[in-house]
Amino acid sequence: METPSFKEDHISQIPALQMLVNLGYTYINPVETDRLRGGKTTNVLLEEVLRKQLKEINSIRVSASKTSIFTDENIERGIQALKNLPMNEGYIAASEKAYNLLTL
Repeated sequence: METPSFKEDHISQIPALQMLVNLGYTYINPVETDRLRGGKTTNVLLEEVLRKQLKEINSIRVSASKTSIFTDENIERGIQALKNLPMNEGYIAASEKAYNLLTL
């Protein structure tokens, strides 16, 4: 793990970052984050990471005895749905839509 910045405006973030790392999350430094965003600061989804995680941890129960993994097509549709959130309706509406997409 790369050490986070110790600039004064970042000091308050360090305990939160340490807690998340202790919970199993991986710290991604700003340079790597920019690369994962394709250099676009408006790109809030780290698609490469999201795609990898969706393939690793998601499946769907199709019956009492059968579980199926998500297809690449379903993963791409899910990512596209998150990219197409209705931001023009405001952050609350977009957050609600994202929550519903992720949980329902």
